Amino acid sequence: MQVNSQHKPQPLIGLFIDNLFYEYAFLIREGVKTKIHETGGMLICFMGGRLDNPFCNDKLKSVVYRLARSQSIDGIITVSSSIGTYIDKRQYELFIKSFAPLPIVNIGEFIDGYLSVKADNYNGMRELVTHCIREHGCKKIAIIKGPENHEDAITRFTAYKDTLKEHNISFNPGIVVNGSFDADYGRTAIIELMDHRKTEFDALLCSNDYVAITAIQELQRRGLRVPQDIIITGFDNINTCKQLHTPLTTVHQPCFELGYQAAENLSSLLGGNIKQTSIELACRFIARQSCGCKNHEFTSEYVNAESCLSSVRLNMLDTSLSTLKEKTSNVIHFHELEEIIYESLPQFGIKSCFIFVYDAKKTTPDSESSMLILGYENYNILNAKYHNPCEVTEHIISFCKNRINKQDSVYIYPMFHRERLLGYVFYIIDVKEEINAVNTRYNEASICELLTQELAATVNSLEDYKKSKKVENKGIAAQSALYADDNNGYNLSEVQTEQYFNRVITYMEKEKPYIDDEISLYDIARKLSIPRNYISYVINNNAGITFYDFINSYRVKEAVKLLSEKKYEDMNILDVAFNCGFKAKSTFNKIFKLHTGMTPSDFKKQNKILVKG
Repeated sequence: MQVNSQHKPQPLIGLFIDNLFYEYAFLIREGVKTKIHETGGMLICFMGGRLDNPFCNDKLKSVVYRLARSQSIDGIITVSSSIGTYIDKRQYELFIKSFAPLPIVNIGEFIDGYLSVKADNYNGMRELVTHCIREHGCKKIAIIKGPENHEDAITRFTAYKDTLKEHNISFNPGIVVNGSFDADYGRTAIIELMDHRKTEFDALLCSNDYVAITAIQELQRRGLRVPQDIIITGFDNINTCKQLHTPLTTVHQPCFELGYQAAENLSSLLGGNIKQTSIELACRFIARQSCGCKNHEFTSEYVNAESCLSSVRLNMLDTSLSTLKEKTSNVIHFHELEEIIYESLPQFGIKSCFIFVYDAKKTTPDSESSMLILGYENYNILNAKYHNPCEVTEHIISFCKNRINKQDSVYIYPMFHRERLLGYVFYIIDVKEEINAVNTRYNEASICELLTQELAATVNSLEDYKKSKKVENKGIAAQSALYADDNNGYNLSEVQTEQYFNRVITYMEKEKPYIDDEISLYDIARKLSIPRNYISYVINNNAGITFYDFINSYRVKEAVKLLSEKKYEDMNILDVAFNCGFKAKSTFNKIFKLHTGMTPSDFKKQNKILVKG
């Protein structure tokens, strides 16, 4: 006899990471995500920037890590090589200890009392320096160091000096440039060495590949050739390395493997296995044309094809982001932000987005309360019933956890404007519509970060506008007035409400404005000469749904007609979607199934069977 066993609860893992603009961090995230999903867990990326970053306002960003203290989190993976760039090892130990008793695995350096996974930076750098000396006869090897307190940077610099000593080459501090992992330091280092110090060097070892790329660009601007005049090398082996005009010699870091192994170790800890040990994974030296070696990986045809595809995708994303920025810059009513969210987020593969704000009286995370001001879930705007005060840490994580599927990509960002912390934005990305990081400066996480910046500016403007209108703001409960639907308090009579609603219904059925995929409350309000907020109110009051659901209900009704009638049987699903006012087939499929219980394709097949029967 088969016994039904209870399902074990899916563990929720938090990943602390700086950002995912760079491929190093993105691939680590991919490794973590892959393993966690294999074990049936769920992952939230806490996008909190670098701790104590002196160059950016990351102190407000890093507040997001505190949310992981919620009892909803089962374990944490931290990436010290990403978020610990500007603090020393002791400071980082204190940081992760603040999350006790949660099990924690770190990526980037060995920390006493915690499982860690790191890359063997020493031998990777040693092999690179040895290659430059033995194969290319380099004796004046300049180096751009990473951040002063960063263990990987310290290890690589030690390997650099040790290797010079092994080959009887004197260490010359005059060709050492203190730097960073930020791309601009490649250009800065060339200016420092050539213009300020006026020193000579035959090779330049860069702190990472991004730094190497900008160094090459600066050398080319000066009319110097790589590698004929100066050898340039990088570190990490990002995908772009092999697609440059002069492919980059570098050291491959096993980024995906680091993430995967860290998640595997955490899974063992959660399973009660406390005998795991910290692990060091090997790096791999790769010689390409930037040091003078022949490169067998480079294929110009591949690069050109990929570059064309990337340019098309970049142009589309740039256009979408510019359009969204233009729309949000003119928002003065909360309804307008809802409309923008509803119309824009599907273009970026974002199926759910939740915006939480702090008490406007406070600017620090010490605030005890926050509230959800906007909920966009499964491509639809949620009703305003969620606009209630709530406990920050407990509510946000538990609220979000209940909305995550195992395969989702999930991010939570701090939302701040200048020096003011506003709250948090939580995103769920449709796994079928994820944006690949390869050959593009965008991925789904970098898109979310840019969107968060726009949302923060808009929310801040909304608050300022409301305050200018003398809206009371005494505590979090009263603050809900800032974001409440503008459809309250009109004192419309039942007769007036019914008349307005009937006018809207008549217009929808006769004119079919929903076929226009850009239709908005503004358009209908102008056409019917009814105040926009009145229209929203009567739809909510009489139909019991939001404006967006109201429009989509007519679109689905039109789709049912097209899929049912014989004269339209040759029309494909995509044409049906466009003819009914949907912008994308994926959105059409989701909305249609939500209303009918089946996909458009299944509906069409079933309808054919019924007709034949």
